Amino acid sequence: MIFRMDPPLVPGEDEARRWAEEELSKNIYHGDPESLLTRLLKAIAEFFSRAETESNVPTGSVALAIVIGLAVVVVLALVLYGPLRIVRRVQDSSHEVLEGDERTAAEIRAAAQAHEEAGQWSLAVLERFRAITQSLIERAILQDRPGQTAVEVARDAGPKLPAAAADIARAAELFDRVCYGEIPATQDETVWLRHLDQEVENMRPDLAAVMA
Repeated sequence: MIFRMDPPLVPGEDEARRWAEEELSKNIYHGDPESLLTRLLKAIAEFFSRAETESNVPTGSVALAIVIGLAVVVVLALVLYGPLRIVRRVQDSSHEVLEGDERTAAEIRAAAQAHEEAGQWSLAVLERFRAITQSLIERAILQDRPGQTAVEVARDAGPKLPAAAADIARAAELFDRVCYGEIPATQDETVWLRHLDQEVENMRPDLAAVMA
């Protein structure tokens, strides 16, 4: 049996232009007017306009160039505004936990306890999450990486402490919320985080995950 493969479809100039106009009209391409993607779109549009009016390139070649250029734009849009961009945005919205803090976990816990006794719930929450993070580093459950954010702490610690993964993620969200001043911490949240600190301290990590 012989399989016949048809040549790839090359649209006419008008159809290629229509495809480009329909694709570029989508909201994903219309962000900051000074963005890299916007400048790229302008450059591509100007190039195709000159190619059509000034060059001797056949019409079919111009249409094919439009389709290729459009494919490049779509790929760049996915990189700049798609899932990868969303992931980066989530990570960037999380605050660094230790910020060069050289205190031990015990020292940070003492500070958290002092704030709690003084009724300073938000400060107690911030210090308590820092204590959890520093303790995980001291126990070699987390790597001591500069600039580590609350989201990254929860992401890296979760697989190694699966029984506490959900609570650590919740604690990271609480840390970021309080750190950015969105909503002050409550006494109940402070007490809950203190109990989580105690549980995590006494919890044995998944050794396979730690070694990995």
